[in-house]
Amino acid sequence: AEESFISSTFWTDRLGSAAALATLEVMGREQTWKSIVATGLTITHAWQRIAGEFGLKLRTNGLTSIPQFRIDSPRERLYKTYISQEMLRVGILASNRIYICTEHTPAIVDQYLGELAPIFGRIAEMEDGRSIENVIEGELCQTGFKRLN
Repeated sequence: AEESFISSTFWTDRLGSAAALATLEVMGREQTWKSIVATGLTITHAWQRIAGEFGLKLRTNGLTSIPQFRIDSPRERLYKTYISQEMLRVGILASNRIYICTEHTPAIVDQYLGELAPIFGRIAEMEDGRSIENVIEGELCQTGFKRLN
């Protein structure tokens, strides 16, 4: 991302307005906010439950539609990177935040949580003293996003 140019300039032309109106029409017709809020609450509660099962100190926050968690540890950044790395192994692009959409069906959420649970278990073991040597295969994740110019 540090070497990319990203611009939202063209969203002010006709395409952006037409897409926004079509999106609002579908949202109104299908009342998508109801399923999005329900899914967000399901995931947030599951994060807390799974973390509790392993004794992980986990804090959740964010909007119901964009929930996120933080593992309360000095190694938080390492764990965030580890979660992404291990979830990618099973074909799931994930981090400590999720942008809920209507395509997050109960089956997909169950698969996500099923893959995340053992990762939380391994993180709990690392918190209890298991070696963390060589658990990250690349670089640690970035700490935030900011303008590059």
